[in-house]
Amino acid sequence: MATRHNKAIITAVLALAATLFGCAHNSYRSDIGNGLSGQAVRATLAAQVINPAAALNPNPAAGLDGNNARAAVQRYEAPPETNNGAVSTIHLTTK
Repeated sequence: MATRHNKAIITAVLALAATLFGCAHNSYRSDIGNGLSGQAVRATLAAQVINPAAALNPNPAAGLDGNNARAAVQRYEAPPETNNGAVSTIHLTTK
């Protein structure tokens, strides 16, 4: 009988400890109220933007003539070419 009583006390103490542990301070959530939540995501997103004022450009296609634009769209919409296992070589030049 004493063993059963001891098990009940130990179970109650562990349940109380688990309940109180849920109220413990969590440093991960401590930055929610001070405006720092998501700061790393915003910084990473800002680092990926090349020109933040690009959306304000009234003529984004300036410098691209009609023939080259049409050819670019046709290449984009065309199905991919098959190379039958051949290795493609890309030549890069600098001006």
